Amino acid sequence: AFPENRAVLQALKARGVVTGVLSNGDAAMLAAAVSSAGLGDLLDHVISVDAIRKYKTHPDAYALGLSATGLPAAQIAFVSSNSWDALAATWFGYCTLWVNRSQAPFEELGTQPLYTGNSLRDVLALPFAGSAPA
Repeated sequence: AFPENRAVLQALKARGVVTGVLSNGDAAMLAAAVSSAGLGDLLDHVISVDAIRKYKTHPDAYALGLSATGLPAAQIAFVSSNSWDALAATWFGYCTLWVNRSQAPFEELGTQPLYTGNSLRDVLALPFAGSAPA
């Protein structure tokens, strides 16, 4: 985990934001990663696509976020460090933030994430940071 992750998740939780992780990793790998990062107490949902055997960027993978939260896509903030993931989530209908820590060039895939930042801290300044899941 990056140094700011815990503080950002704590700030989101203090605002009443539901938090979670949606990953192509399997459940065991995710559990180990969340435990190792020490973030388990700050995540409401840890979701693996492994159960459906359809991986991001398949729309069914992103639909798992809807199932877990019971919210429509437009009310879910989807944050990723992978531009392809943020773009696919944008196509799906999520409100997206691409965390571009390395200042990588943008991948031209026909859409853009709604927001781009260089740290997870950037999520705290966005309009959805106090009213929708991240």
